[in-house]
Amino acid sequence: MKKILIAISIGLLACSAAFCAPDKEAKERTIVWVNPLTGHPVYLMQEEAFGWAAKDYGFKPISVGPSQIDAENMVREIENAIAQKVDGIITVPFNWSAFQSVYDQAKKAGIPIVNTGADTPAEWRLAFIGTDNKAFGRDAARILIEKKKGKANICIMMSQLDIQNQVEQKQAFEEALKASPDMKVTVVEADKADMSLAVQKFEEVFKAYPQIDTVWMLEATGGVAAAKVAAEMGIANSITILAIDDVQQTVDEIRKGRIWGTLAQNFYRMGYEAAGFIMAHYAHQEVPASTDSKTTLVTQENVESYKKEMIASVKKKNP
Repeated sequence: MKKILIAISIGLLACSAAFCAPDKEAKERTIVWVNPLTGHPVYLMQEEAFGWAAKDYGFKPISVGPSQIDAENMVREIENAIAQKVDGIITVPFNWSAFQSVYDQAKKAGIPIVNTGADTPAEWRLAFIGTDNKAFGRDAARILIEKKKGKANICIMMSQLDIQNQVEQKQAFEEALKASPDMKVTVVEADKADMSLAVQKFEEVFKAYPQIDTVWMLEATGGVAAAKVAAEMGIANSITILAIDDVQQTVDEIRKGRIWGTLAQNFYRMGYEAAGFIMAHYAHQEVPASTDSKTTLVTQENVESYKKEMIASVKKKNP
């Protein structure tokens, strides 16, 4: 009897107290990726890598999500996944106050959630993998201070002013600029990650603030819009654009020299390794609480080689 009790205790300790679940064959498992913006190029990268993980680990992948940033619809998709008793959920809780209730539902149902891109308090999820937001903001500041030789008037463009990860990035960026008083944030705007709105916003910003000579993007759509508007207004040569992510249009603009550079987040790692964490959890293997997926500065110097390096850095099951 003592041996049986000891074996049971070891088994319980091996699985997470909040997310313990019975063993099943890997081929029976279902993992849902609740995409915050279906069809967006950066999340297509994440979804592609999620598919690679499904083949390597043998789980059934399901991808759902709204076509516009909408916390309410994302919560509804997570609720649907919980009701279907899936084995794991991957998502981006960009506004924690809107997601807390559904995370509580998942926790009570024993369904592990892995956060990518934006995080929650650690007790609410199995793991996080994504960009270290504070490091990202500091790195962007350092890069622009060096590029602009310590003097710039900056427009920061976000998708929404209350997106958690972007707020953290912005705050770290502004804090890092304090050591360079001639690096000034002139205006902060939001474009809802919508190209037509981004074009409108940059037309307004460049007219209202002619002193702006630098654009720092916190969403992946507007960098191209900034380059387009600057070219049309004849000020492209006086505007330094540091975009975010490596959507194809941004990369093309870098090749043309209309966007100076972009900080590419590694969505391949987010998509693949997030699923791997859920599968490792069910195999009673150790799962890191937080993983920085890193970023890469892409300029004309490395535009033809950076993507292979990003894909090569994905930690695969069978490398």
